[in-house]
Amino acid sequence: MRELAVQSANSTNSQSDLDSIQAEITQRLNEIDRVSGQTQFNGVKVLAQDNTLTIQVGANDGETIDIDLKQINSQTLGLDTLSVQDAYTPKGTAVTRDVTTYKDGGTTLAAPNAAAIDAALGTTGASGTAAVKFKDGNYFVEVTGTTKNGLYEATVDAAGAVTMTANKATVTGAGTVTKNQVVDAVTPTPVDTVAAATALTNAGVTGATGNTSLVKMSFEDKNGKVTDAGYALKVGNDYYAADYDEKLVR
Repeated sequence: MRELAVQSANSTNSQSDLDSIQAEITQRLNEIDRVSGQTQFNGVKVLAQDNTLTIQVGANDGETIDIDLKQINSQTLGLDTLSVQDAYTPKGTAVTRDVTTYKDGGTTLAAPNAAAIDAALGTTGASGTAAVKFKDGNYFVEVTGTTKNGLYEATVDAAGAVTMTANKATVTGAGTVTKNQVVDAVTPTPVDTVAAATALTNAGVTGATGNTSLVKMSFEDKNGKVTDAGYALKVGNDYYAADYDEKLVR
């Protein structure tokens, strides 16, 4: 069994390998218990229970010795709980999404001029300087006076230089900015689980309303090794499998 225990420590073992090793260990423990229960000497079971045998060793009365017999089985040997299976402790870490707020960084934007607009859009004859607009953490350049008027995606570097692309954007409510917007704060915010809680309630889960959170599951074995798992909806102390796409909520 020691060989089996050592073999089970190999990290290349699959779960089926560990199951097979555990099954063989269980068989050997059963054999130890069988031998313990059936081994006899002159009708006395010598391994099945604690007992004292008195043996006459001399020709005269009182010339005896006592032999203390001890129960020997898988339990007294401390092997009855031997398991090569990893004992995992489940953990659920609350999933949050980063909500970013912005503020005026004080850097004047270098908006694209006519030449830059023509270069980006492949037009000719653009005039003036385009208006730079900002919404939801993104910059846009509003182009007028060309055959390709509209809002176009743009990036702004640390120095305030604006680089526009030829990717037209459909945006409403973008406001004109004259300064470079910089990140003010990134706040971890719990993922909205109202719809998920409603679905759980409709499926018969009690207590889901107002008590549902999205968690990232992981499992820690007895050696401290942590294995990442999927997402789950946590309701009280219960977990329900869930799908979650980070890209859809950022």
